[in-house]
Amino acid sequence: MTNLAHSEFRFEDLTLKIHPNVYTPRDDSVLLAMLVKRFAKGRFLDLGCGSGLQGLVALRRPDVSEVVFADRNQYALENVKVNVNELALPMKPVHFLETDLFSSLEGQMFDTICFNPPYLPTNHDEIVDGPIGHAWDGGADGRKFTDPFLKQFSTHLSKTGVLLMTDSSLAKYEKTLSMLRSQGFHPRIHARERFFFEELVAIKAERRK
Repeated sequence: MTNLAHSEFRFEDLTLKIHPNVYTPRDDSVLLAMLVKRFAKGRFLDLGCGSGLQGLVALRRPDVSEVVFADRNQYALENVKVNVNELALPMKPVHFLETDLFSSLEGQMFDTICFNPPYLPTNHDEIVDGPIGHAWDGGADGRKFTDPFLKQFSTHLSKTGVLLMTDSSLAKYEKTLSMLRSQGFHPRIHARERFFFEELVAIKAERRK
């Protein structure tokens, strides 16, 4: 990995190293990690993995059999490898994949898909160049990645699989709930955090039976 100073992020007893070109976990990440602790199972996809918090938490779940860390940011994948190697975690198959959403995941199926999309509405003059800027740039309406993700994920989710994701009032999370319902899923908000300018939500969705 490029020789730049790392910062650290602590979630419970896990201390992650964070590369400067990788998104540092924040409130949204913690909300999602709490869902991963409760609901992750089987073959787990940490899509847009960043430093790897969600997949690292998933590795501790007895019901999780395998974790795929996926991101389009090469620094993120290198960062995850550092954290996987340095943390004492249960030995399970782990894979690292460079991909833009599902572009490199054709034919692959998962029992849990976990996604913390960039949801910050960003005007053209607010765009930050480089990989770290991509971590929060949600386009003009904050749904630049969320909508394409929602149109694709179900073809990679097993029949009894679960989707775990975050969203924000800034990106109109009600639209996410509506899109999930229209595709035959039952979405439920399991955690939320309110700020004076925003509400963050963590969503679990499964197919309606």
